[in-house]
Amino acid sequence: MTGSPQTPAGGMPIVGLGISTNADMIDGDDELLAQHLGQIADAGCTHAELILQGLDVVVGGALQPARVRRVASVLASAGLRYSIHLPYDLNLMDQEWGDDYRAVFDAGLEFAGDIGAEVVVYHSSFLAPGSGAVAAEHPRGRDLLKRDIDQLRALGDAAERNGVVIGVENNAWTDPAALTYGLRPSDIARHVEAVAHPNVGITLDLGHLHLTSAAYGWGFIEEIAAVRPLLAHVHAHDNFARLSQNGQYNKDLPLGRGDLHLPMGWGSIDWETTIDALAGYSGIWMMEIEYRLSGLFPEIVTEATRRLGISPQPQRTRATAAALMRAEP
Repeated sequence: MTGSPQTPAGGMPIVGLGISTNADMIDGDDELLAQHLGQIADAGCTHAELILQGLDVVVGGALQPARVRRVASVLASAGLRYSIHLPYDLNLMDQEWGDDYRAVFDAGLEFAGDIGAEVVVYHSSFLAPGSGAVAAEHPRGRDLLKRDIDQLRALGDAAERNGVVIGVENNAWTDPAALTYGLRPSDIARHVEAVAHPNVGITLDLGHLHLTSAAYGWGFIEEIAAVRPLLAHVHAHDNFARLSQNGQYNKDLPLGRGDLHLPMGWGSIDWETTIDALAGYSGIWMMEIEYRLSGLFPEIVTEATRRLGISPQPQRTRATAAALMRAEP
């Protein structure tokens, strides 16, 4: 796969196939970052998703130039293209830390511009019940949602300046009693339509949607259709549509519980129907796979290309990843 879109029989002109990195394992370690990127490139991917909180490039709400230079060198050596996931707990609606989160958001967009990233993923905003959440129809709820729309529109301007698109992602773990638009994709679609900015779209997380559609009774395919016109990015991973979880992966995996981030075909998502529903999507197919399965990345990529009907990149040799760890500072 190259930078040119490939249109499979199902009509989805994919521009890249990627795997997300693991922020907790990298944790600011540039050698581990190079190792992860090497494994992703070796498997035949064109893209990787970077988790901002694992790179140590944002310090106190601003970019740290020395760290940006170092990380950018490692990224350039990997020969991949990138999307960025903002910190998982970043929340523009947070009543205590909202201004700080906004600064991190701005810094993340600037970093995306520095490295030529294509998409910046944001987990969507919420106000938890214990933080004074009210219904969306309540006057205060309407005011908070309006403020969030205004902030996303302003961030869209920053995204445009940096040559990137923001993708607001559907979450799985937000309390349904929270004030949020981020649990149900069709609610995100209405929110993003109100933002009305060409650089603000939607990241559809198919694994999250599989969990929430089963838990809350909305239609999986219908929700895909609702966001399809606004789609900027896709997160693809599998699970068994069982929202309850223990919280410890090696206990949840045997039971098939929770957000397991499995490869396509390992869970219960109907991928043929899902891919058909996404016909016309022209972005990155980003797989969020649990890193403990990294030894299977080549097989996972091969299976994904088969299901998507696209040609895989030639898989690189393991020596390449070792060379990346010698990237110039």
